[in-house]
Amino acid sequence: MSNSSLADSATNIKRCTRCNVDKSRAEFHKYAHSKDGLCFHCKECDYIAKKAYRVANPGKERASTNAWRLKNLEKALATEKAWRVANSEKQKQHAKAWRLANIEKDKENKKTWRAENPDMAKAIAENWYMMNREHVLATSKTWSDSNRDKKRVHGHCRRARNHNAHGTHTASQITALLTLQRFRCVYCKGDIKKKYHIDHIIALAKGGSNDIKNIQLLCPSCNLKKGTADPITFAKLNGLLI
Repeated sequence: MSNSSLADSATNIKRCTRCNVDKSRAEFHKYAHSKDGLCFHCKECDYIAKKAYRVANPGKERASTNAWRLKNLEKALATEKAWRVANSEKQKQHAKAWRLANIEKDKENKKTWRAENPDMAKAIAENWYMMNREHVLATSKTWSDSNRDKKRVHGHCRRARNHNAHGTHTASQITALLTLQRFRCVYCKGDIKKKYHIDHIIALAKGGSNDIKNIQLLCPSCNLKKGTADPITFAKLNGLLI
């Protein structure tokens, strides 16, 4: 190796004053007040020292960082934005890990934000739906096919809210009611094991509640015939009551 090459190699090496290891100049942060323009200790030692300080002085470190950020807000925002752009995947993974570790807190934060920013939340939701419409529809269909009872209940609860009706019921209660009725229509006694309609005994339109006590299961034919009719009147018309 020539003398010039040895000289170049020597100038590219610097010894860390903490770990006493010779390292490349690239392994040191810049420091304008030193003769060579570099810190006295390497990046690795600097990271270890700062981490230890943060652990030992959590409040002081946080206060110092916040004070600097407020004093240099534009610079801080630009730096943070540049970091996010350069480390988008790393940021996504970090955010995902935090959400998984703080599920309840994440839900509460999102709920609070939506309450404080309803218009923006609605716009974001609508935009996301338009960007993922095919996926949403496919997922919705898959869920509906696998959860027919829950889908029926959701539909009835939505109708009840539109009528300002009180009370509610669940899919498990509908399953229990189906068993209680022995898989038979209340009126014609036909088999409803494979297909049935959830009927409000007193129709929602006539002030009936959405509570399970106001629910009966009918075959599609009887439910369509009954509509919003009074249950006693409908029973008499079908010869079930004198």
